[in-house]
Order: sequence, then C-alpha cells, then structure tokens
Amino acid sequence: MSYFAAPVTYSVPVVPVAAPGPASANIVRIPLPPQPVPTVGGVPAPLLLKDTTPGALDKRTTAFVGSIPEWLDDAWIQRLLELCGPLKAWIRITDASGTATPCGFATFETPLAIHNLLHSLARERASDAASSSAAPSRGVRVRKHALVFKVDVTARLAVTQHMNDALAEEADALAAVRAVTERDRECARGIETFLKESGMWDPSDDAAAVPDADDSMQGVVAGDGGGIAAAADGNNDVDVFLGSIGSSGGHHGGGGKRRGVVEELTEEEEKQRLERREREMHQAYLERVARFERQEATRIRNIEQAEKKAADTQLKRVRDREGMGNLLREWDDDVVAARGEEEFYRDRQRWIHKRNPILRREQETDSRDRFAELEERAKAQAEELEATRQERERAERLQREQEAAAKRAQEELERAERVRREREAEAAERQKEVYHAVAAGHGVVVGRIMTMDERRRAIEELVAALPTGLDEICAWDVKWDFLEGGGEVVHNKIKAFVAKKVVETLGEDNPDITDFVMTSISRRKGAKYILDELAGPLDEDAEVFVKKLWRMVMYESESRARGLA
Repeated sequence: MSYFAAPVTYSVPVVPVAAPGPASANIVRIPLPPQPVPTVGGVPAPLLLKDTTPGALDKRTTAFVGSIPEWLDDAWIQRLLELCGPLKAWIRITDASGTATPCGFATFETPLAIHNLLHSLARERASDAASSSAAPSRGVRVRKHALVFKVDVTARLAVTQHMNDALAEEADALAAVRAVTERDRECARGIETFLKESGMWDPSDDAAAVPDADDSMQGVVAGDGGGIAAAADGNNDVDVFLGSIGSSGGHHGGGGKRRGVVEELTEEEEKQRLERREREMHQAYLERVARFERQEATRIRNIEQAEKKAADTQLKRVRDREGMGNLLREWDDDVVAARGEEEFYRDRQRWIHKRNPILRREQETDSRDRFAELEERAKAQAEELEATRQERERAERLQREQEAAAKRAQEELERAERVRREREAEAAERQKEVYHAVAAGHGVVVGRIMTMDERRRAIEELVAALPTGLDEICAWDVKWDFLEGGGEVVHNKIKAFVAKKVVETLGEDNPDITDFVMTSISRRKGAKYILDELAGPLDEDAEVFVKKLWRMVMYESESRARGLA
C-alpha cells in the first residue's frame, strides 16, 4: 500500500531548505480544506501531491512522517531529518484554520538519505521485508513517543536501484556491503547523540538504537534473491535488496562479481514465494477464525450469565413472596410473642429506636416525592395556562386582523361609492352647462338634414381638418361643452377606444391607465398634461397614444359642434 494514494490531489510549491541548522523560515505549511483526514492503521495518511511546479515533491526521495506530538516543533524535526542526508524540503500539513496536523513530508536530495531514514529512524530490518506494507514503521522514540515513518514503493525501488548501481561499481561486493553497514551504524549513532543532546532520548530505546552488523548483513549471508520482489510489493528496504546478492556473485572471484548484483527470480523461487505467501494468508485466516470464535464464546458466556442471573433474581423474588405469604397466613401474635424471637415483642423500645431512622427516611422520601409531584403539576398547569393565553392572543389577533380587513373593505366601498356620486354630480353639472350654452345661442347645431353623401363628405372634411402634429394637437381648442353634451354614449365610446389602445400599446389591459385618462378628460385636462403623465408607464409609445386619443376627442367634439353626431 502506497502512502501516495489518497483520493484528493493538491498541488503545492515547495521552498528549498538551506544548509543544515535551525532554519525555521524554510518550513513549508500546506493548508488543507476542512475534511476528514484518512487514516492507515490509526495513523493519518498524507495527501497525494502532484508534480506541477519545478520544486514539487519527488516520490523517489520523499518520506511520510506521522504521529508527531504537539509539543515537537518543525525546526527540531528538520534537524533530525538532516542527519539522514541532505534535506530538500520539510512540509508540515495544516488544516483550514492553520493548525499543524501530526504529519508531514520530507523530501531529500538523494535516495541514500531514504535508506538512512529507513534504517536509523524507521528501524526497518531485513526481517521486516515479509511484513505488510499497510502498517507504518514505528521508528525512533522521542520521550516515549514513537514517530511513524513511511515511504512509497517508488522510493524503495529507487533506493534498491541506487544501491545496486553503487555495488556494481565496486570490485568487491562483500566489502561494499560491509561499508554500507558501517555507514548505517554511524548514522544511527549520530541520531542517538542528537537525541541525547537535545534531551529527547528515550532510555528504553537503547536496544534498537544502533543496528547490528549481523542484521545488516543478513541478506548477504542468506542470498535468497528476494530483494526486488519485496521492493515491488512495497514491503522491503535496502537490507532485503542486499539479500538479492547471490553467493556466487558476492563471495567468488572472476566475472561473477559483476554479473548482476540483483538477479531475476527463478521459477522455483517464485513458486516458493507464492507458497510462503499462501501459508501466511492461511495462518492469518486461522488466527482471525480463532479470534472470532473466542469473541463469540465470550459473548455467549456473558449472555448465559446474564440470563442465569435474571432467572435467579426472579426465583428469589418468587420464593420471598411465597415465604412472606405463608408467614402472614400463619402469623399468631401470641405464639410469636411467647417465643421472643422477634425484637418487636422482645424489646419494644429498642425496636422503635431502630425504626425511627427508617421512618424518618421514608417520610423525607415521601415529602420529596410529594413536592416533586406538586412542582410537576404546577409546571404542567403553567404550561397549559401559557398555551391557553397564547391561543387566546392568536385568536384575538386574528379577529382584530379580520375586523381591520373588513373595515378597510367597507371604507374602500364607501370611497368608491363617493367617487361615483361625485362623478355623476360633475357630469350632471356639465350637462346643465351644455344645456345653458345651447340656450344662450353659442352656435350649437343640434342636427343637420343632409344626404348620406353630404354627411360622408362632411365627415371626411372634418377628419382632414384635424391636425396630426403634436404641437398643433396640444394647441387645439377642444369644445368641451359639445363633448360632454354627448353624455354616457360619448363617455363609453371614448373609454372603449382608450382601453383598446392601451391593450395594443402594452399587450395587456391596464384599468389604472384607462381610469386616469377618462378622469383627465372629464376634468378637461389638456393633451400635454396627459402626455407628461403617461410618459413613465408608456415610455416612447406615449406620444403616439396621446395623438390617437386626442384626435378622437377632437373628432367627437367637432362632429357634435357641426351637427354630424
């Protein structure tokens, strides 16, 4: 299992680390979104880093560091990692609030530093090659707190290739392996010295501090040739690679020393590896089955014990009830008093003295229960009263709203009726004025006797005489007396015309505009006044609308003045 396999991808710039030493300014913190951190074996797993910048992380030389305690600062971790080799960058993961999480990534300059980290910090050995890669390596302990180190299979393969190339250049492979072992011991001693000087050393870690030479050389002596296979599974380190050096290539002279330090697995070795893996899987299955059986047995035993206890309790209750029933049925005060076994008959004062505390406790309990019951009743009554009050307030508020709505409706009806009466009074008054004008001889032609052709020509002449320009229309002297003399017939005719033109202009009926226009005409407002008022709702169509309207008004007034109506 690779630590570079999380489902979320983040691209981050990395600041190179300067020379070894306290350089906290070179520590990079990566803010992450507020989401659950995946875990592997209880250890927070890192997030996938994508190579999108020149300084992005390189899996071949990058290691994951986890289980970092809160009191351990980044500068100290950086100095510890620099003991393994040249450190390119130390990246500490932070959450959305900027708080450092207990994990981070270390990127080194060369794969050799990864090898030193696996040996001296992660404490991996050749014996760990068969272990599962899902469990991170619990390495060096800092004040009884074990840090967790994990590298990707790409890094392990890079370490194997690096050591392969280094050993292939040496004439004596065995001497080269011994040099690697000595270098591992020196790195481990340097880390131990640093921990002791910084006060972070754990005395219980002495046994695992410096790797034994036999452990580092185990792969060379065994010569099992399983290094590359283990590296491919992500379960190995360089010690396993050293086991790939065959006895013929590592201990004999001639051209065999140069003949591939890492040889391919033979068919027999592959078969043995598969059989060993199958045995391990079967053993793990048997262990899981045994563990499940133990858990089930414990659960069943607990259930049986609980059932037995419940049955015993019920049986004891039944027996006590039966015994008390028999005792009460056969009770005889004289006989019991004669025997003197009961303290009630033997020493009445003593019995009363013992019963008094029990009686007081019972009375106190009764008083508390009674007081609690009274409180509950009072609380229930208060809640019921509050609910009743709120319901009454809601009903009153609803009633007030309904009354206010009815009052507003009544006022609206009265206002409409008042407006209607006022309009009728105004119309009647204007009708009277028209009659007075006719009686005064203002040239009103009540009617002309003419043929159809004469009437048609007269109407055509009237239409031709009506102006079409806005200024002329606004300046036209409307004969209001003749217009209003037409009564409801002319009023309804103009109103229908206005409503029709409003629908043509706006695409829908608008009673407000129609009422406004009719009210303006009834009040003898001019065309300019109506145009100014309709400029807002009708916009650029207001001028055309007013021209058509006022030509209609002029035609109706002039036709009646000329006796054509």
